[in-house]
Amino acid sequence: MPWWFLANLVGWVSGFALGALLTEIGSSLFGLNEDRALVYALLLALGLACGIAQSAVLGRYLPRAWRWIPVTLAGFLLAMGVTAAASGARLATGLWANAILLALIGAAVGVPQALLLRRHFRGAGLWVLASAAGFLSFLWLVANPASSLGEFIAFGAILGALAAVPPGVLLAWVVRQPRDAVHGKESLT
Repeated sequence: MPWWFLANLVGWVSGFALGALLTEIGSSLFGLNEDRALVYALLLALGLACGIAQSAVLGRYLPRAWRWIPVTLAGFLLAMGVTAAASGARLATGLWANAILLALIGAAVGVPQALLLRRHFRGAGLWVLASAAGFLSFLWLVANPASSLGEFIAFGAILGALAAVPPGVLLAWVVRQPRDAVHGKESLT
């Protein structure tokens, strides 16, 4: 699935750049706190950018692949809720707490995607776990914050591409497990 990884690299670069731009606009026009706004702007931008990039690859396997865009955006919006809840709860910090939060964010992104994939492929429920596992790659960025905007975008893009590895491996298997038409589902064969 090399196209999946390339699409994710493009999606994460675009999403991080757009998120940084939205944060800058929000802080200069509306006086938003950059540190707080960045997380939410990033999640919104990543949902859109990754959804578009990934749908281009999924068009080969998924009927009406354009649906992947709003589904992915919904997953990232759900991840915003997880982030806001964790921030409001003032949960513990440290490696384990960050790992749990990142896995929850990845799972939140994966739930709506899995629901769409499940309509067409058997075994797609594993997508949530694969997405959660992939998001653990961002532990490196948590432990090693970027010192410049360019570094932040570059690290985010690389880690986003790494986050795509578990879902990409699963995708290679899932697309070979189509649901049959007997159960009233669309068949890809």
